[in-house]
Amino acid sequence: MIILDVTIKEVDFCLVNIYVPNSNNTKFFENMHNMIQRYDKLVIKVGDLNTVIDPAKDRAGDRRDYQDKKCGAILSMMSSIDLVDIWRIKN
Repeated sequence: MIILDVTIKEVDFCLVNIYVPNSNNTKFFENMHNMIQRYDKLVIKVGDLNTVIDPAKDRAGDRRDYQDKKCGAILSMMSSIDLVDIWRIKN
């Protein structure tokens, strides 16, 4: 995870670039959540979560019943710090 404090045209924000390990370990998200929560400015998170949020949309064929333990941790973090998945909003 890379975190940058950025100012563009006098607007301060935090840019978080993330690559989540491909495992069912939820500890990574707890740590990331704690780090992001410290910022009192706009947070833009980009990267690869390596997680299935919605199996109906994110999986094809027989694997639509797939359950990922990280999904709950991600959704909880997103809700608590008002993160949105812009791809899901636009598609």
